[in-house]
Amino acid sequence: MPNERMNLTAALLSFACLAACSGQRQLGTASEDAVGSYIRALERYSAGDMAGAAAVAARSVGSSARFLPALLLLGKASLLSGDDETAVRALKRALAATPRAGEAAVWLARAYRDSGMAAEASSICDIAVTADPGSVAALRLMAGLEADGGRLADAKACLDRALEASAEVGMAFVDRASIRWASGDRDGALADLDAAAAVLPPGSGALEAAVGLAERIRESAP
Repeated sequence: MPNERMNLTAALLSFACLAACSGQRQLGTASEDAVGSYIRALERYSAGDMAGAAAVAARSVGSSARFLPALLLLGKASLLSGDDETAVRALKRALAATPRAGEAAVWLARAYRDSGMAAEASSICDIAVTADPGSVAALRLMAGLEADGGRLADAKACLDRALEASAEVGMAFVDRASIRWASGDRDGALADLDAAAAVLPPGSGALEAAVGLAERIRESAP
């Protein structure tokens, strides 16, 4: 029973985040059946059952046609289960429902790329990067599209931007490590610093600072 409650809480948190990103009151517009189906679909998605997740997400969308979280989940699960056609349809609807939804744009661009529609993939990827210039997922996808077209210099430029964004993520880990250490959470601080070291650029001052802080914490009394 506790695990079921945790799964339900995680699903609702994911739902709330997607709804907030849409800029709309999704809870107010989605029916109870749609929300319930979405939660069940999300549980299947988390368990790795992509085809099952897509089927249940489709029922959610059938109950509330403009329910963004379910549209996005339907698109992702369909793409990962090999149903590119359904993925494209769902993700186009998700993007139309909220043009600023960077995640929907990233997944739609992936679906177009998998379908061999390079021009469409590049166009939608541009939307994703415009919506979130620091999105590592969008920048990596853009780099892949540029490399597909033989534009290796442009691909490298995209990856340079992705690495810069990753460095910001690394520094967030360092900042949280400092707070955890100050509050007595030594193990949590070291875990954050290990995560920071994995994403910070080699030879950078930020990496040296992360490694130095980790050494200080390890040398301190537990």
